[in-house]
Amino acid sequence: MRRRHPLLLLAATVALSGCSTVDGLVERVRPVEETGTPVVTLTVLAPLSSGEQRAGTAVVDAVEQAVTDSGGVPGCEVVVASIDSAGPTLPDDLDALGSDDTAVAVVGGFGPDDVRTLVPQLDDEGLTVVSPADTDPRHTRGADPASPLRPWSGYITVAVEPTPEQTALADHLVRVVGISRGLVVHGPNADSEARAAAVADGIAARGVTEVELVEWRKADDADVEEALQQLAAGDALVVDGDAAFARTVADAAPQGVVLGLSAVPASLDEASAVALDGALAPLPGLDPRRGSDELSARYAADGRDADPGRYGPAAYDGARLVVDALGRCLPDPQRSTSPSRSACRAEVAGTVWDGLTGGIQLDEYGARLGLLPTVATLRDGEWS
Repeated sequence: MRRRHPLLLLAATVALSGCSTVDGLVERVRPVEETGTPVVTLTVLAPLSSGEQRAGTAVVDAVEQAVTDSGGVPGCEVVVASIDSAGPTLPDDLDALGSDDTAVAVVGGFGPDDVRTLVPQLDDEGLTVVSPADTDPRHTRGADPASPLRPWSGYITVAVEPTPEQTALADHLVRVVGISRGLVVHGPNADSEARAAAVADGIAARGVTEVELVEWRKADDADVEEALQQLAAGDALVVDGDAAFARTVADAAPQGVVLGLSAVPASLDEASAVALDGALAPLPGLDPRRGSDELSARYAADGRDADPGRYGPAAYDGARLVVDALGRCLPDPQRSTSPSRSACRAEVAGTVWDGLTGGIQLDEYGARLGLLPTVATLRDGEWS
């Protein structure tokens, strides 16, 4: 007997005629009825009655628009439904969602508490969960960055708010390299000082008590020279500046220190490449502003008055990615003998999508490539 969860079914659905779905697979998606088209439900799990209601509504609107623009799944009807993650009936709604055999994927997951509370149950039910907002690496790689372990196999994030590069460098130096002391040197301008201070603050916030921030005014600065000479193997020297400046500082430092740069020099001459061999530097992440104008244009073209919101563009891209994957995993039962949720989970994980927010490709842990700024290493004159 078919069981449907008590969700708010939204008006935006897509139905295409000429369904060629094999009976056995249709039964896994939704029990066959004498009339009607097989249904696939894409559920939005978002705050719709709290202080975050505006952000939640923007995500629902974006998913609706994505389904409309996608053209749907050949031969099936894609229904967009929503659950209020701040509503009083949330536990019952989640139970009903898990038992609804038309549901294969959820767009949701905002703050850390939201993710840690809701995703485990959805993951246990075999549902794919796509977050448009979550940037916490612990939710894809676990608590120990040196030994990453994926907590939930069906959880992915397509968020576009990457960790600031200076924060990423500080996190890498403390959690992965394991430094016990840091010296951060910057040039004589406000921008360089701000970037360097962000690295120093990030190192201190992660439990390293000995962190010093100094300004390099000239090569024979006695205070800087003294600070450099106190560095020992295992300490971190972080330099903000161009390649020539970084090399000047490195030349004055003793051997054996870990060298971090808060920005990757655009080019290095041969001498600088040798001097800086082994340096670490963060590469920039995604642009969090990308996609809003395009989504607004799509709303306008469709005659809709909707706000892209903070997470709308990523939610749109996540929904398009899911529908694209469903178009491949649902019609052909020969792709997998597993239940439809498992088959579609694997298909979603391997899908590459060129979206409003840029290219989307997932790493082996379900995180969007580019979400976390990559810490590159300089070896033999090349960053890798």
